[in-house]
Amino acid sequence: MGKSTVAGDVITMAEDQGWPVLPFRMDEVEADDRTAEAVGRRLGLPSSPATLIARVADGAPALLVVDQLDAASSYSGRIPDVFEAVDDMLEALTASPNIKVVLIARTVDVEKDPRLTSLAGQEGTVERFPLGLLDAEAVRTVLEAGGTSPQTLGRDTLDLLRTPLHLAVFSRLSKRARTTSYRSLQELYAQYTDESRREVERSLPPDAWLDITRQLVDEMSRRETVTVPYALLDRFARSDLAVLVSAGVLLHADNDRIGFFHETYFDYLFARSFVLAGKDLHDFLATSGQALFHRAQTRQVLEHLRDTDRTEFRRTAVRLLTSDLVRPHLRFVVLAVLEQLAATSEDWASLDPLAWDEGVTAGKLRGPLALPSWFDASDTGRWEQWLADPRLMPLAFPQLEWCTDHHPARVTELVEPYRDADGPWRQRLLDWVCKWPSAFSADLVRRLIDRGDFDDGHAGPSGVGAGFWHVFEQLAEKEGASAICLLGAFLTRGFQRAVAAGHSDPFDSGHLPMTVGSPVGILVSETAAAAPGETLDHILPFVIAVAEASHAAHAERGTPSPRWSWPPHPSTPTSMKLCTRQHTTPCARWLNRIPPLSQKPWDSWQRAEERH
Repeated sequence: MGKSTVAGDVITMAEDQGWPVLPFRMDEVEADDRTAEAVGRRLGLPSSPATLIARVADGAPALLVVDQLDAASSYSGRIPDVFEAVDDMLEALTASPNIKVVLIARTVDVEKDPRLTSLAGQEGTVERFPLGLLDAEAVRTVLEAGGTSPQTLGRDTLDLLRTPLHLAVFSRLSKRARTTSYRSLQELYAQYTDESRREVERSLPPDAWLDITRQLVDEMSRRETVTVPYALLDRFARSDLAVLVSAGVLLHADNDRIGFFHETYFDYLFARSFVLAGKDLHDFLATSGQALFHRAQTRQVLEHLRDTDRTEFRRTAVRLLTSDLVRPHLRFVVLAVLEQLAATSEDWASLDPLAWDEGVTAGKLRGPLALPSWFDASDTGRWEQWLADPRLMPLAFPQLEWCTDHHPARVTELVEPYRDADGPWRQRLLDWVCKWPSAFSADLVRRLIDRGDFDDGHAGPSGVGAGFWHVFEQLAEKEGASAICLLGAFLTRGFQRAVAAGHSDPFDSGHLPMTVGSPVGILVSETAAAAPGETLDHILPFVIAVAEASHAAHAERGTPSPRWSWPPHPSTPTSMKLCTRQHTTPCARWLNRIPPLSQKPWDSWQRAEERH
């Protein structure tokens, strides 16, 4: 269900309880209505909605519903200054705790508008009820109930219809049109417009559809609002307007205002007529005052061009991004449209010259490179060039790092040529494998281990090899076998360093951390138990080497080795006992390789056990 549908259910529940209810929509007010009283007058009320509901309730429970609050959002709203009026109402109602207030806005606006974010975060006084996309199975059920087989629609269409508005528009289409796939709301609206126009024109004079919708779009754009007074359409016959209202194309509100059934349809019709008239978006914005109202129109025109004229779309996007006459909030709209683009190599080629300076716009343009489609669009030899250029590499590499999430093999291939590089590349590769380890980068991590890049750390178990443990923890969650193989290399490296420093035990010498009982130690045990073959192949040789070296160092003192001995001492780590018990075949294979200990050290171990 959509926001307004849920609001209707809440209103019904309150009325069933006998509560007075006053609902209104913020998209029915205009930019000048910045006080609660002004909003009330616009809605045809005698005073502020808050004052009126409090007076009617007279101390009893009541409900004030503010729908379409996102119209006053500073993120995507058309009349953000009108939020002051909502503030007035909420302040006035602090003296009336019997009045409950329901504020309805889009999630993105609640999260991006600091005023709404602050309001939603008031614990104890505000409770948030988020609505997500429709469940995929619920969409299939609705489609089947309407006579449409979900199997005839593509995956993109089914995902599109998980938005309640999109499903509602789709459900208005003819049975034949409901067997067609749609990639975007613009495509849905194009089909809806074609069918609705043909249907209503049976009852309208010639050109009435075009004349009415065109004047309505022009008036809304001029007044920067999504509804207008009904009287502005006086030159049209009331019967003609009634036909459009009856068809659901227009909504005639109780306060004698009229508008389209949804603001996005207004934006679509504006974009369609704008493009068909051959108008230039840059010139329109440069001379229009560039109010926040124009953000939605800018988006719709760009999306219309994207679907109908890709070359003009690229030209328009570049001109808007490079013009000093276009304000930042509109350039950000362009960037947002680009982020959602199913990009091609031609798309990136048009933007590439703008992306490589230190400016804010250039930095924002590089951002989409981290997205799958833009990575693919730019992966035509460009990444190799950027990484090889000392000036461009620091600008491109942050985006490349994020691409590891969806293209781990390709990113590893791109950085592989720099595995032996020194200077900035050495630290950059170390940081990358610590943030984005994968099975594809295991060979590179092994190279960095052998080179000593993980020898020192500033945090983690005993402060040793902290970077490696971060790699291990992340890799163990998804690639346990690879994690164990790298752990074997890391442990062997620590043992070799200890021996080179004259120590037989890398744990006593501090070259390796003690992890028994720690979260890392537990993770090692769990990962080893899940990958017994790799543990025996890569960890057991280290255990044997440490046991032999430690045993030899302690044998002459007549005390048992403080590390691993054979047969297993009671202090043998549980993970190793588990492996030897549960995986006897590979264990036997490895035990046959263990050289026998001399009788003298063995006797010394037995005597020490007897003394204890």
